[in-house]
Amino acid sequence: MISKVLSHLYLVEYGWLNTLEGQSMNEALQSSVQLQEKIEKLPIEDLETEFHTLTSRFKSFLNIQEDMEKRIMLDNPWAGLRETSISEMVLHVVNHGTYHRGNISAMLHQLDDSSVMTDYAYYWYSENVIHYK
Repeated sequence: MISKVLSHLYLVEYGWLNTLEGQSMNEALQSSVQLQEKIEKLPIEDLETEFHTLTSRFKSFLNIQEDMEKRIMLDNPWAGLRETSISEMVLHVVNHGTYHRGNISAMLHQLDDSSVMTDYAYYWYSENVIHYK
């Protein structure tokens, strides 16, 4: 079950990044669906590598943004048209990830594992923090 949540998290973030980079939501969803079988079969070490690659893409995208409030028209196949901003879309991706990291932490606790810290403040002090512009 944890592997399904990790795969879901990756595929959704992959789709949103493709949308942020200019694909329509339908194209981004299709890209994620095409990747789903491959991602769901990856061993955890390989999935971690995929997440690192995706993180690098996100960082590159964010580093070139001059206007995080730039308005974008989304055509969500489930909810319809909505104008939003890059910052709102990034916030959605972050919130979605936070929600599912909480799911994973709860699953690990149910398996008598101590889990890991997921607080954002803990991230601030980690050695791997990369500061942007």
